[in-house]
Amino acid sequence: MVTDDGREYALHGTDKGTFATGAWVRVTTAAATAEVDCGPGVPVSILKMSPVG
Repeated sequence: MVTDDGREYALHGTDKGTFATGAWVRVTTAAATAEVDCGPGVPVSILKMSPVG
């Protein structure tokens, strides 16, 4: 995920929903709890994720 200010995050979480590439979402995160490779960016765990709009 890339934020409006260009910061890139590698999100990890299960059963948080499915969102299309380019969708605007609001994400509540916490420090990553496991060694999981979710791609480039700062690794974080998803606590909550919901669509914006």
